[in-house]
Amino acid sequence: MSNKELGIVVNLNSSYTDFQFNPYTITCFLAFAPFVYIIPTFIIVFRIIRKFLRNVFRKKDPSFNRHVFIVLVLSQFSNIGFFLADLFVMRVPSTGMMTSWCYRQEPNEFLKILFISQSYFNYCAMLYPVLFSIIRLVITYLPNRHNDINTKILKYSIPLIHIWPLLFNLYLIPALGVCRQHFAPYKLGAVYVHIINSWRGMMGAPFTVLNSAVWLTVCLILNWILYRKLRELKSLSQSSSQTSQINKNRTIEISLSITTFAMLSAYIAHLIFLGAFLIDYDVATYLVVIRPFGFDLELCAAPWVFYLTHPAFRKRKDSKIVVAANKKTIKSVDY
Repeated sequence: MSNKELGIVVNLNSSYTDFQFNPYTITCFLAFAPFVYIIPTFIIVFRIIRKFLRNVFRKKDPSFNRHVFIVLVLSQFSNIGFFLADLFVMRVPSTGMMTSWCYRQEPNEFLKILFISQSYFNYCAMLYPVLFSIIRLVITYLPNRHNDINTKILKYSIPLIHIWPLLFNLYLIPALGVCRQHFAPYKLGAVYVHIINSWRGMMGAPFTVLNSAVWLTVCLILNWILYRKLRELKSLSQSSSQTSQINKNRTIEISLSITTFAMLSAYIAHLIFLGAFLIDYDVATYLVVIRPFGFDLELCAAPWVFYLTHPAFRKRKDSKIVVAANKKTIKSVDY
């Protein structure tokens, strides 16, 4: 795809000399409207992290699995990193807030770093649902050894997850960052951060679509295997007398299953938006308007589902212990 097809480069372009930012536009509303649900989601993510730290360093909850929480927390850090990078690559520039600044800048490394940051966190966020599914499979198939096995899996997989994106950004080493003008329905001054002079003119969209398709397929296969195993275990447990523990384990599995499928939403968003970009850029420019809401789905859905359904976050009404002294009830204490 040529530079013309990607949009006019704004940097040092005289067409933007007299551009003035107008905050009262629909693009400004669409860019900042997501904060209505993003801020509460950050609070939920903070509570999940706090629960994780409390169980690691202090109180031990029987429904708490350290490896599940580690992967979920790291996944959310990647999603937050992608959101913050995307904020300055796509959302804020589309409002026109950065246009005058971009016009005064030559193509530079700073804009390239913003672009690479978005791509880097994007790839990381893609891989954590796969790791989440693998951790669950090990817990289900090897319940007596899952702690040791999952510890080893995380020891090697987490560094690999953060190395993997670097391989798909090597083509950006000679590139420079620029701001490009959006096509219709956006107006003059609505821009986005992109690159020029990449190695052999390569683009990242084909790599992203390929990764999305591959990792989505892997996730679906892993979860299908897990689903069949859970059905088998469910049929075996129906005759068991440990009804309360079985119900609790089932509640945890349902919570993790819904959370897993919420995490898969990012793959769908990439396949739709970037697939359209590769097939017909004119169509893709209209999808860009709703793109932020699609990419926010995983960031918001996964932590909310996990927080609202996992037993670790439910307040338990335990029995009251009555302390007696000298045949008098002193106080009823809740634990």
